[in-house]
Amino acid sequence: GGIARGAAPYPELADAHYVFSHELVSRVLKHPALLQAPPGRYEEVRRKLVDQAPMALLSRSVMLADPPQHGDLRRPVAGFLSRSSTETLTEGLRTLSRELVEGALADGRIDAVAGLAVPVSFWLLQEILGIEIKDPWALKSVTRRMAGAFDLRKDQPSPASAEAYGECRAFVEERERWALAGADDG
Repeated sequence: GGIARGAAPYPELADAHYVFSHELVSRVLKHPALLQAPPGRYEEVRRKLVDQAPMALLSRSVMLADPPQHGDLRRPVAGFLSRSSTETLTEGLRTLSRELVEGALADGRIDAVAGLAVPVSFWLLQEILGIEIKDPWALKSVTRRMAGAFDLRKDQPSPASAEAYGECRAFVEERERWALAGADDG
């Protein structure tokens, strides 16, 4: 029925339930008894993890936030979820994808990740966040190294993921300074 019991990703917990269908995931996420950090062992595991800087970032993400924090985090991007905004973004994605495919056809070859997935993903990220990403490959490298911190089976994230977290944070702070400087000029 879309739910399976299995090994938990945390060594401190005995087992977990995994939910697979979109409908069930939606229902689970909205159910008041199924919070991200219920009291007990899971809460202890989460507290231990968020004491680490990269995991603290993840714990503040909209995906892992319970109400009311979830709504507070979702609000700034909610405008991009409206019908008209998604239609505009969809058209932009279609245009970019068409250009990338036409370029690949003209070259006679394509790397699906480097030639399509990365440019499309970063274009969308730029549109939603309103920031310019001059070198998507550098940011991709940072986020790949940072993702190592999210392997919840390990007690500590690797030093490379903590270093990447610092680089990513510096990137965002630099963009914030640019945005504020631009607002002051206007």
